[in-house]
Amino acid sequence: MVLDPWTAMGLAGNIVQFVDFGCKLISETRTIYKSKAGASERTRNLETITADLEQLCDGLAISVSRGTTMVDENLRRIAFECQEVAKELRTVLLTLHIDGKETVWSSFIVAVQEIWTKDRVTSLASRLDALQGQLNTHILSTLL
Repeated sequence: MVLDPWTAMGLAGNIVQFVDFGCKLISETRTIYKSKAGASERTRNLETITADLEQLCDGLAISVSRGTTMVDENLRRIAFECQEVAKELRTVLLTLHIDGKETVWSSFIVAVQEIWTKDRVTSLASRLDALQGQLNTHILSTLL
């Protein structure tokens, strides 16, 4: 069977994408399986950062709740939004851990979930980063 050049090129591209996806999946499965925490390093780092920022926002929301200025209101609003995004991110990250016994299969399942939720995690992490920048700006403006 002879394929026209465009069909052959499309087929080759699809094969390359499939092999690339398979390699990423196998690599991620291996990383998760070998980790002691049952999650990838990226997931653990994001969990640490999220928990820390959420705790800081909790303290910030409490400390500015006494004030009534516009700056305090903006800080409180941003801190609250930061807490909400952090909770949502933490909920997603909790699904990226091995539940129960660590096996190659459970590591594979977590790796697939990590690939499927990558866009959502990236989106939430960038929103959290932007909110953190806003918090920094408002806190610095109160110091001036």
